[in-house]
Amino acid sequence: MFSRSWSVLTPVLAFSGLLCGIEVGRPSWLTPPLPRETARTFHAKGRAGSQTPVPVADKIVGYLDMRGGKPLLFAKEGSHLDVSGWAACSVPGSSISAVKILINGDLRGEVKTFLPRPDVAAAFGRPEFEMSGWRATVSLAGLKAGDYTIVAQGIGSRGEIGTLPTFHLTVLE
Repeated sequence: MFSRSWSVLTPVLAFSGLLCGIEVGRPSWLTPPLPRETARTFHAKGRAGSQTPVPVADKIVGYLDMRGGKPLLFAKEGSHLDVSGWAACSVPGSSISAVKILINGDLRGEVKTFLPRPDVAAAFGRPEFEMSGWRATVSLAGLKAGDYTIVAQGIGSRGEIGTLPTFHLTVLE
């Protein structure tokens, strides 16, 4: 009888040990986990996390930040859209100087102030990429309900231009 009940309790004890291990690994269940580094999942051409610098052939690199892990954005007709991401210039002696936001090819915003993105600098092994983050609010005035493409274009201080991957924007009524 004892051995039978012990065999039933063993998985329960193992399971409670697993819960203790998870709880110890996380300081508090009341606070959300730290955000994942988005810089490891994008356009690094297989070099995510490596210390190999981006070759000069990729003059402008970057990405729009994903929402829910997908390159899809949604907004209401006549509203504003908050977009963010990062862009960097890999040409020695040059840096990113502006990011233009285009919806279906029409300029909707421009950013010239950049924010720290240590995750990007670490992912590429390039300390000069740290000030590559950007954030903008663009007006959707004049856009009717429907599907659009949104693109960010990076511009380097020496005139380098590069287009970041395209995202899809759905404007809702």
